[in-house]
Amino acid sequence: PSPAAGAKPKGKERMRFEPRKRADAAAVVGGSRALVFAGPSGSGKTTLIAAAAREAAKACAGLGRPAARAPVVCVRFGGLTAAASELPAFLFSICCQLAAAYDAPPPALAEASQLPRRWGEWLSLATEARPLLLLLDGVDAHLGDSTAALRWLPLPQPPPSVRLVLTCDDKALA
Repeated sequence: PSPAAGAKPKGKERMRFEPRKRADAAAVVGGSRALVFAGPSGSGKTTLIAAAAREAAKACAGLGRPAARAPVVCVRFGGLTAAASELPAFLFSICCQLAAAYDAPPPALAEASQLPRRWGEWLSLATEARPLLLLLDGVDAHLGDSTAALRWLPLPQPPPSVRLVLTCDDKALA
């Protein structure tokens, strides 16, 4: 039986995003320089990032620029594999993509453990002419035992040519 109209749901209330709506994904792609979506498991955060990635790809294709001058869109889903749950490996994969996109030398694998401290250097590759959109889902997968593991994030504001959209479990922000 369904609850009576106006009745509150029992148990945990979940905030649901409706990323199938083009406006929701477009707001993520065209919003402020840093957005953090936090919510419990199953609230639609991953779906929102996936929809935003599709919307960004459409927007970039609509610019009519050659690929070498198009905005860079980098999407990562943290915690889906063992490598995606380890911060150095997670950042290493992003830095390799940035190096290829911005025609920079890639990081050495031996330097992976240094990437959280040097993250700002990689983000500085983005320019006004070739901005970067980072869509990072599940950044709390890198927390370990402490929220200190989030220090690599350029918050509250990333560099001017970087747009950052993150998702995490709401408990990670507590």
